[in-house]
Amino acid sequence: MFARTPRLLLRPGFPEDAAALAATIADEGIVRHLASAPWPYRMRDATAFLAAPADPVLPQLLIFERTAGA
Repeated sequence: MFARTPRLLLRPGFPEDAAALAATIADEGIVRHLASAPWPYRMRDATAFLAAPADPVLPQLLIFERTAGA
């Protein structure tokens, strides 16, 4: 599933997103707003999250702020 608005992009996570995901969730300002996440959040956590089997009922999606290039 992909959804685009003028400001945001909602899509599944891909393995190449691991570094950006790890860096984002490692930010205390971000992780404190999540229901649960390993702390400290490391690259191996992002890789495992993105490699997890997809659940068709409860998909795991990433939200990106769109920039001029997106």
